[in-house]
Order: sequence, then structure tokens, then C-alpha cells
Amino acid sequence: MGRRQWMASIWEGTDPAENLAMEEYAFDCLPRDYCYLILWQNRPSIIIGKHQNALEEINAEYVRRQRLPVIRRLSGGGAVYHDLGNVNFTFLTDADADSADWEALLSPILQTCRAFGIEASLSGRNDLIMPDGRKFSGNARYESEGRLMHHGTMLIDADLEAMEEALRVSRDKIVSKGVASVRGRVCNLTEYAPGITAADFSEKLLDILFAGQPRAIYHWTEEDRAQIQERKAARYGRWEWNYGSFAGCSITRERRITGCGLVQASLEVLGGYLTECHFHGDFMGNAPVEQLEGQLEGCRLEEEALQSRLGNIAVEEYMRGMSTGQLIQLLLGTDEQSSLIPFVPNT
Repeated sequence: MGRRQWMASIWEGTDPAENLAMEEYAFDCLPRDYCYLILWQNRPSIIIGKHQNALEEINAEYVRRQRLPVIRRLSGGGAVYHDLGNVNFTFLTDADADSADWEALLSPILQTCRAFGIEASLSGRNDLIMPDGRKFSGNARYESEGRLMHHGTMLIDADLEAMEEALRVSRDKIVSKGVASVRGRVCNLTEYAPGITAADFSEKLLDILFAGQPRAIYHWTEEDRAQIQERKAARYGRWEWNYGSFAGCSITRERRITGCGLVQASLEVLGGYLTECHFHGDFMGNAPVEQLEGQLEGCRLEEEALQSRLGNIAVEEYMRGMSTGQLIQLLLGTDEQSSLIPFVPNT
């Protein structure tokens, strides 16, 4: 780790929007005479890369059923599923020649793995892998004004079935100008070091970081916490950041609705809003469906907004046998057989 002076902190909150606000605050505001390692955990949630289309990265129906927050981070890279079986680490340091060496910066993580008998290595891209090639840690970076944030996941005992379900690509066709995730084979450290816990890994990592010297621990102040809450409210708790801030995409959704027929929705979405909406299929109606299409354009592609926009529209007049709820499920790509579940994505 060279001549770096390190300070560490274990952040105890598990609210993903708050935790990403904490990262941003620490990056911007903590004194720069130290480098920092922050360890933190999220309750079940999906964290997407800065340039990704949230609609393309999530299993919308599973997210609704499980009430999973979907939060956009500052760094690029792919979508990841977090739960309390995963430990997140954040390195904050100067953006210089030393920090440009990923393997050197990640040395304490790799040494911690070896302390538990795990011969891990850094892959060619940005993952930590086992000798058999299975991935247990994904990493990403964000740089600004000479400062570097390097953060990653550590799958200790995560629910891999829930991860697979949460990130399963929809059966609907989405052509996005964002950046799609690269799905890889993943594993938990408990498969290679039975009995290891998140607390075990964190404690050993701090031992290695400070190499037998007294630990320098950062203690969060009330002012820190107040400013973190402000950043959460301004960015990570807002739909516009988490869902709305992505490049345009084209979506084709198709459902067969009992009593209505086959309905295909062709959508153009920009910034989370419908810019074009066209319906095709073998359905029948009394009023021109083009009128319904026009009334939906400009609407935010989110359940509450769609319910508000369609509240005074007789959907049945345009597509006989189609209810307002079924149309919303079609537009959102959720399961037409399930009942609508009231859902606010990030609270």
C-alpha cells in the first residue's frame, strides 16, 4: 500500500439510497490528507451503473413483488444485486499512478481472501475470481478532481437464487442505447471457506490494512449524517436519478389478454418518459386506439404516473376487454396474471 495513510470506517446503515449518498459525501467532503476504506452493506436491492437503463437491467415483476429498491450509482459498470450476505468496500484515495494499479489497490482484499485459504485473483476486466473462474466480486471506479472512488462487492453468503431472479432479463424486447450488464458465473466465499461471515471478513481485512498498527477509525458526526440525508433526498432517493437518467431506448412488449386478444406495445422512452407509444394486435375497440396512444405520450413510465394519466380514460373503449390495470402491467412489463401491487421504487 506504499506510503498511504489509511483511515477506516464500518458504516452500519443498510438503506441503499442512504449508503450511496454516504459514498458520495465521503468522496466529496472527507479530509483528503487520508485515504479511506469504508465497509458497508445493503438490504436486498439492485444497484445499477451510471450509464445503464434501469428498465433493461431488472426483472420488473420480481422487483415489484419483493419491493426491491433500484438505485443508480456514480460509477459505470454493470448491475449488481446486494443483500446482507454481501459486503461492499469503498476505497477513497488520490487518483495517481499508485491507485491506477488495480491489483495493488485491491491487495488487502486479495490478502484477506488468502488468509481464509482462498487463492483469488483479479481478472482481466474488473472482477475478483476463484481459480476456477467463478466471480465473487465486481469492481467499478469513479474519478473527479484528482480523487478516486474504487468500490466493489464481496459475495460472502448472498442469496444467489434471488440475485439471478432479480437481474433476469425480461422476455420483452428492449433495444437500449445504455450499457447492458455482462452476466457471469458467480459464487459465494462460503463455498470455499465454510463458516466465514461478513463480520469475519471485515475484521480480517482491517487487520491486514493496518498491518498490526493501531487502527485509525473515522467516526461519523451528526453534521456528516445530516448532509448524507440531504444528498439522499437530492439524488439517490429520486426516481429521476434512478430510473429517469439514462439514454433513450426502444421497448416492445407483447401480451395475450383474455377477453381482449393479442396486444403489442411499441414504446420509445427517453429519460424515463414515453416519447412515442403505438399499439398493435388483434384486439377490437369502439374508439381509435391512436387517441389512447396520444394521451400516453409524455407520461413517465412508472406505475403511479400511469395510473394518474389513465385514471379518467376508458381504456375499454380503445381495447375491448382490457382493463386499466392490465394496460399498466403491459406497459411496465409486469406479469399480467398478478394483481397490481402498489410500489414506490426507492422508499
